[in-house]
Amino acid sequence: MDALADAPHTLWANGHSTHAGSNDRVPVADAAQYQTSLCLIRPRQAIILVQIPGAAFGSHKKAVRAGFRYNGLWYDLKVTDTDVERVYSAKEVGAYPLEFACYLCISLAEAHTDDYCYKLVATIITEQAL
Repeated sequence: MDALADAPHTLWANGHSTHAGSNDRVPVADAAQYQTSLCLIRPRQAIILVQIPGAAFGSHKKAVRAGFRYNGLWYDLKVTDTDVERVYSAKEVGAYPLEFACYLCISLAEAHTDDYCYKLVATIITEQAL
C-alpha cells in the first residue's frame, strides 16, 4: 500500500496552530493556492490523544486527536473518523500509541468563519483493528 501513499513535502501551509493543536490550520488566503484538499500519508509513528479541552470551562466532552511527525514536523489534528472517535472516546484521557503501521487520510476542510481552513484526520487505516 506504500505505493498508494502520497508524499507531499508538507501538509499544506504550516506554522498556524490552535490552542489545542499543532500545525492544524491554514489561513484561507493561503489555502486558495492548493490544488488538492486530501492526501494519504504514512507517518513513522502516530498516537491518538484523548482530551477534554473544555474542562476549565465546565465542559466534559472528550476530543479525539491524532499526533504524528511528518517530514520532521509535528502535527496534532482533530480526528473525524467516526469509528476511531467511538473507540477512543470510550477510553480515559491520555495518549495511545498506534502500535501498528498506519495510514492517515488528511483533509483540508472548507473555510471556517474565523478565516482558517482546518486540517483533519478523516480516516485512520491500520494493519490491525483499533
